[in-house]
Amino acid sequence: MSTELIQFNSSDHVLSGKNIAEAISTNGDIVFNESYIVVGDQLQGRRIHATYDLKILGNVNAEEISVNGSLFVDGDIEADSLICRGVFFCSGNAKIQKAELGSYSAAGSFVGNELHASGDIYIKTTVDTNTLLDTDGLVVAGEGIMGDGEFKAKAAIANDYFEFLGKASNRVYEISRMDFSKGEPESMTQEKEVLDFSSMSISEAVVCFNSVFNRSINKWSELEEAELIENIRSTTSDLPNLHAVDEIINYIIDLSYEHEITNFRDYLYVLFAKHVFPEKLANYETIAPVLNGMFNTASDKLKEIEFKAADITDFSRSLNILGKLHAELPISLEVGADKIFSSIGLRYSTVEHAWRAYND
Repeated sequence: MSTELIQFNSSDHVLSGKNIAEAISTNGDIVFNESYIVVGDQLQGRRIHATYDLKILGNVNAEEISVNGSLFVDGDIEADSLICRGVFFCSGNAKIQKAELGSYSAAGSFVGNELHASGDIYIKTTVDTNTLLDTDGLVVAGEGIMGDGEFKAKAAIANDYFEFLGKASNRVYEISRMDFSKGEPESMTQEKEVLDFSSMSISEAVVCFNSVFNRSINKWSELEEAELIENIRSTTSDLPNLHAVDEIINYIIDLSYEHEITNFRDYLYVLFAKHVFPEKLANYETIAPVLNGMFNTASDKLKEIEFKAADITDFSRSLNILGKLHAELPISLEVGADKIFSSIGLRYSTVEHAWRAYND
C-alpha cells in the first residue's frame, strides 16, 4: 500500500484569487491546504482532503473524500465515503457508498448505501439508496426516488415515480400523478398526494414550483458569490424560461464592482432583474446596491447613457426587455429603441413599423 502524501499549499498559478492545480492520479493521499480549483480529466487518490473549498473541473475517484468547505464537481464522483460540510454540487453522477452532506446538496444522480444531509437534496434524475436516506430537508428528484431500507425527510418530491421498498414515513408527492384541476388538491392520503399535470395551468404549476424553490433560496443569502452563481445555474439548467436569470446574474454581480451604470444595455438588464429576481436574491448583499442605488442614479441621467451590445444575444435580449418593460422607463419607448438601433447604424424611425408589427 502506498504511503505517498501529496500536499497542495499556495499555488504558483492563481486566477482571480483562486489557486489552480492540474488533476493528478496517485495511490496515496492528497491534501489541499487552501481553497483550490483542480482542472483535468480525473483527480484520483486513496484519500482526498480539502481544508477549505474544492472545485474540480473533471471527475474524481477516491476511497475517502473529506471537504471542510464546499465541494463542486463538474463531472462524476466515485467514492466509498464522502464528507462535505459546506455546499455540495456534482453536475454528473455521484456513486458514493456513504455520504454525509451539509445544508444544500445537488447532483445529476446519486447511487449508494447511505445518504445523510442536514438540508435539502436536489437530484436532476434519480436517487437510489440501499440502506438509508436521512435528511432534515426536502428530497427533490427530476425523475424518481428508489431504494430500500429507511427513508427520512421533510417530504419527498419526485417528478415521475417514488419506488422506495423500505420504510418511508414522510409525505410523498409524485408530481405526474397530482391533480390541481379544481384549484386545490382534493382529499389526499398521508402517504401520497396527487396532482394531474395534464390539467394544470401555468400559474398553478408556478405555485407548486415556488413552494419548493423558495425553501432553497432562503439559504442563498448565506453563500459566497461563486456559490450563489453555481446554485442558480444548477437550479435553472432544466428550466428554459429561467435561463435568462442564469445569464443576467453574472452581469448584475459584475456591475456591483463598478461605480455606476454607463451602458443602456446594463440598465435594461437591471430593470429585468428587478422584475424576476426573488426577494431573497434581490436583497443579496452584492446585488441590492445595483438594483436600488445604482439603478436610481442611472434613471436620473438615462437620456445621456448610450447603448453598447457585445453580441447579437445582447442586442436581441435588450430589445425584448425594452418591449416588455418600456412603460417603466423614464424615457419613451421611441427614445429607448433609437438608442439600441443606433448602435448598429439604424434610426428607429427606419425600422419602427417592422419592429412594432413583430411585437404586436
